[in-house]
Amino acid sequence: MTIASTLNKHTYSGNGVTYEWPYTFSIFSASDIKVYLTDENGAVTKLTTGYNVDTANLKVLYPYPTSGTKLPSGYKITLKREIDIVQETALPNQGAYFAKTVESSLDRSTAIDQQQQEHLDRTLRHAVSIGDDVSLELPAPVAEQGLGWDNTGKKIINMTAAQLVDVVGIANTFAESTGYGIIAGLTVSAQNTPDMSVYVEGGIVHMMSGKRFVIAAIAALAILAADPLLPRIDLVYVNSGGQVAYAAGTAASNPSAPTLPDGAVKLTTITVPAGTTGILSENIGGNNRSKNYIISSSEHPDNPTKNMIWINPTGSEIKRFNGNDFVPFN
Repeated sequence: MTIASTLNKHTYSGNGVTYEWPYTFSIFSASDIKVYLTDENGAVTKLTTGYNVDTANLKVLYPYPTSGTKLPSGYKITLKREIDIVQETALPNQGAYFAKTVESSLDRSTAIDQQQQEHLDRTLRHAVSIGDDVSLELPAPVAEQGLGWDNTGKKIINMTAAQLVDVVGIANTFAESTGYGIIAGLTVSAQNTPDMSVYVEGGIVHMMSGKRFVIAAIAALAILAADPLLPRIDLVYVNSGGQVAYAAGTAASNPSAPTLPDGAVKLTTITVPAGTTGILSENIGGNNRSKNYIISSSEHPDNPTKNMIWINPTGSEIKRFNGNDFVPFN
């Protein structure tokens, strides 16, 4: 025979009725056809029983006996030629020349080449233009880690969940293209020993202007001394120049916070009780996260809006706010 086609497999979809699955590629024996089932979740099973290869009519019967349960919708069956990679033809020295024997051996070698090529076509490969110095060799497996490119872009390495989430990479890329506000950090908190200052965590903010700022931590942001008789509400924010700023409110029986300057991003408000000498945790309002469509923070976002995406690098969680709660993002 000749092998004039490169085809060496067929894949069919189940319908709950069909049990005859034709093949058009050449085989040397019934055992050359292997049968695979793929379920609705993509799991693949190689069959060893339950089917029959009808070489006379060029088809595979599955299920076999055909009275069995037919392949349901959502499932697939793959018929594939897989030949043992051996050379079993012996041509004795000065023996008779049998053209059929030689041709069969060449056909078998061609079928094996096609089998190997089909495997290669399903492998991870470079584009033809990629240089030879870029390696696709995989590192040794490490539990609960993924794969990514190193900082040269030429080698695949194991990466932790936090690296894969990549606060600066993924979170900033999405947040900067979809909204503005605090991307990471910039939490305002009371001092371990309360006084008239607060600690501002370092972090990243994206402004309405489109500018992005990386802000260093502030160990002690000074708060104006309390009014002896009346409370007030102060404001902490990032100004349009990317600096953490503070504005003291006006003391009153029913105080309100200062107006946020144009182009600024609010961090939080601080309630300063009358006569206090130290800012406590309960005096600090919720740290603002409401302007972000996508944020990265180890803390649950405050004041979320519907469809906000929350990336938690500590727990490698990606969740979406459905209007009531954060649920797994899918």
